Amino acid sequence: MYTKFFIIAVIGAAIIGGGLAFIIGSDPSPQTLLSDALQNISTAKVIEATAGLEAAWSGSKSSLFSQKGRTSSTSQEKQIVSGNLSASITQLLSFESEQQKQIKTNVSIHYTSSDMEKPIQVQVEAIGTIEKFYVREQGVQDALVNLGLPIPLTGIENTWIEIAPTAVAENPLLKDASTTITVEVEQKFDLLNKRNAILNILKKYQIVKQMDVVGTEMVGTHNTYHIKTVLDENEARRAFREIRQQFSEKASSTEMQQDNKTHIKSLDVWIDVASHEFRAITILFNPNTLVNEVDKEKTKDLTVQNFDIKIRDMKYNEPFTFTPPSSARKLEDVFGEIMQGLFGGIMNEKKP
Repeated sequence: MYTKFFIIAVIGAAIIGGGLAFIIGSDPSPQTLLSDALQNISTAKVIEATAGLEAAWSGSKSSLFSQKGRTSSTSQEKQIVSGNLSASITQLLSFESEQQKQIKTNVSIHYTSSDMEKPIQVQVEAIGTIEKFYVREQGVQDALVNLGLPIPLTGIENTWIEIAPTAVAENPLLKDASTTITVEVEQKFDLLNKRNAILNILKKYQIVKQMDVVGTEMVGTHNTYHIKTVLDENEARRAFREIRQQFSEKASSTEMQQDNKTHIKSLDVWIDVASHEFRAITILFNPNTLVNEVDKEKTKDLTVQNFDIKIRDMKYNEPFTFTPPSSARKLEDVFGEIMQGLFGGIMNEKKP
C-alpha cells in the first residue's frame, strides 16, 4: 500500500502543470528539470528509495487510535492521550525483464503512546523474486502482546521465512494469504509498468500552479536543485480521481464522488544538478482534514500535529542481484507451529 502511494506521489507531485517559466542565471528552468526527472524515472529499470513517515497526535481514549475490542469507563474515554509514529520503508524494485523481477524491502516502525507501558518497535525485511521471496521480522510478537494479542511468534524471531506462493496455495488455510501476497507483489511491478500511462493522465491537468528553484542543496553525496511547488487542489483531485478510476479495481463511483481532497499542504522536490534525477521529495499533509475523512465522528476530538512523508536516498539503475538466504524455514511449517502454539495455549488456559 505504502509503495503505491509513494510512487504515485513521486510522479504526480512533480507533474508539469503550467508553473512559472523563468531561468535562474544559466540554470535550467523548473519545468525543464521536472521534465527530465520524470523522463528518467519513467525509463529506469531499477529504482530504490527510502520513504519516511512522521506523525504525532493527541486525543481522548475514544478516538480512532483507541484499541479495538476494549471497553473503558466514561472517565477513561475522556482521558487525553498522545502518541508518535515514526516509520520508514526502503523499497527496491528491479525489473530488467518479465523474467527478472526482483524486490527488496525493509520496514521499520517505532510507535509510542502515553497510555502504553513501552513503545512498539518492529522491523520487517523482504527480499526475493515474484516466484519466491524471503521475509524476516523482529519485534512483531512484543508488538502484538502490547496490543493485547498474545500470538506466539518466538520461534520465528529474526529467522528468514521462505514464501513460495504456488507452494503456499496448496495449504487450504493459507490459500487466501497466498493469493493476497501474489497480488500485492505483482501490483508493485504493475504500477511501474503503467508509469507512462499515469504520466499521460497527469499531464492533462494543471496540478502545479507555481514552482520556484530556491537554491542548490546537498542530498547525501548529490548536489541538487531544491524546488518548492504550489499545487492546485482541484486539479490534483481530478487527476488522482482519473488515475484511480483507470487503475484501481477497488475504487467505486461513490468513493470517487466522496474523495474530494488530496490533503497535501506542500510539496518540495530535490533534483540532481548533474543527472536531473529525483533525489528527494517531501510531502506535508493537512493532517486533521486527512484524519477526519477516515471517520469524522470518531476523530472529532483527535488533534494531529503533523503527518509528513519524506522520500530520500533515491537511486536509479544500480545493479542488484538477489541472493537467497543461506538458511530459511518454509511458511507452511512455521504456520503450523504458530497454530499449535496459539490453540495449545488457549486449551491450557481452559484447564482447571
